[in-house]
Parts: sequence; C-alpha cells; structure tokens
Amino acid sequence: NIGCYGQEVSETVVAVAVVEINSQIEKEFLSKDLNFGYRQSRFNIPELDKDKYIITDVSFRLKKSASVNSNYGDVQKYFADHGIIKPDLKTIRQALIEIRDKKFPFPDVPERGSCGSFFNAEVVEENAYNQIVEKLKNRGLADKADYLLKMKASFCVAQGYKIPYGLLIESLGYKGKINGGAKILETHAGVISNFTGRATAKDVYELACAVINDVNREFGVKLRVEPEVVGDFNY
Repeated sequence: NIGCYGQEVSETVVAVAVVEINSQIEKEFLSKDLNFGYRQSRFNIPELDKDKYIITDVSFRLKKSASVNSNYGDVQKYFADHGIIKPDLKTIRQALIEIRDKKFPFPDVPERGSCGSFFNAEVVEENAYNQIVEKLKNRGLADKADYLLKMKASFCVAQGYKIPYGLLIESLGYKGKINGGAKILETHAGVISNFTGRATAKDVYELACAVINDVNREFGVKLRVEPEVVGDFNY
C-alpha cells in the first residue's frame, strides 16, 4: 500500500489479479478483501499471503476531477517559493515530481544507485507521538517538533499516527554518514546510497543497523527495513 504526500494506492485500487504459486490457479481479490493498512496489504503480511501469490494485474479507478491535497510542508513550501496561490492537479503533479527529484536524485551511473526508501516506521499511539515531539524539543530541534505538531492531523491513520522516520534519522545527524561504500543520502535520510559503486551488503547492513538501533534508543520508534532482504541478515 504505497503512498506519499497524503494519498495511498489503496484509495484507487479496485481489484488485483494473482496466480497462486503452488497451484498455479488464477484468482482475483477485490479491494475490500486486500487487508489494506499503512504500508500493508495481505500480500506482505506473513500470517496471510506473503510469498503465496504472483500479482499479474491491478485495476485502478481514477477521478477526472479530484481535490488538491497540499497539506504537506514540502508542497506548501514549493507553492510559496513559486508564488502559486491556487494550484490545480497539473501544478501539484509538477511540484511532486520536482520535490522527489531533489530528494531522490537519479544516480549518474546505475552502480551508484539505491533501492529507494530503505526504512519505514511503525505506527504509534497519540501519546507516543507527543513524546517524540517533546524529545525533539529537548534536543534543541524546535523546528522539527513544530513540524510534527503542524502535520499531526495529516499523519493520523486508522491504526494511529505515522512517523516521518527520515526526520528522526536526520535529527540524529545521519545525513551523509558513510560506512564503507554505503552512505545515508544527504537529501533524504531514509535512503542508503551505494555512492561509491562498490558498497557491500555488509556496508549497508551495518549502517542500517546503526540507524535502527539509534532511532529506537532515542525516540522509542522501531524502524523496519522496507526492501525484501535476501540472505542471513537479522535486522
């Protein structure tokens, strides 16, 4: 259930066609049966259907005229910087493309790439969310604490409150941190980049573990590794 800037794919998925790996039988699941949650569907829940199906087709229903969601800070800043008062869907599309290009710059050669966002964070209860705000204030990061307060309503989901994990990683000084051939991206603290083209799995693993442990110790938030990990790595 991928999502960003106020929308999740679950809002537009109508049905998903699959092939069961063991039986090779074709099936179709309607949206209501997909167990959608924050960064979650039945296809990545071990207790349900993780590794059970191959998805062959997805049907979407899109709106010809939809309301503009400009609640996110990066989007609001973009509009302010460009003097845009009444953005339309075309304008916000262009804004998101430019914002993402800056945060996730395309590598000059494939060997120096990344797998995108390396982490995601657990959803927390409101009390835990408020405690994170206070911890940021205590660290002298009032601007980041204010951002969480400002965005609190936008980060509210059915299970609790989403945590912008990149903000927590950045607050611990990890932007640009290097381990061997791997590096936390300077433009987005949630991305591990193979900036040398020679990063090993061990380089990435050690850096990821350091981030996970420090965020959990400082803020009580458990980060998860978003990519599928192949091999004997215990995050």
